[in-house]
Amino acid sequence: MRRRAVLLAALALSACVPARNKLAEEAVARFHAMLNDERFAEIYEAASKELRAKTARPVFISYLADVRRRYGLSLKATVDKVDAFRADGFDYLTVECTTEFANGNVAEHFALKRVGEDVLLAGYAVRFQRET
Repeated sequence: MRRRAVLLAALALSACVPARNKLAEEAVARFHAMLNDERFAEIYEAASKELRAKTARPVFISYLADVRRRYGLSLKATVDKVDAFRADGFDYLTVECTTEFANGNVAEHFALKRVGEDVLLAGYAVRFQRET
């Protein structure tokens, strides 16, 4: 009986994988479209309250502008890994991407928070390549 319950739980979680991957891919695509259009302030304003509380608006906007300046247009993002967890009554996704920008490939990390039907940016980081 216990094995059956574990198996059912595993099947339920695996059934959610395509849905969460789709949510992640859509959120990353929206982010990159806005980044390409240099809508940095809109990205910040649409982010989760936690991101806005821990990161000052000018700092975040400057960071995004630096990403855009260094790497140019985002051309294609490949989602490498999506993890899900629940905290404080909300569902979160962490997303690892390899993104092809006009000026090179970049590893990106997104933290996303689901609030109702909305998926909000809760964190963003990029591993900058060394400039030579």
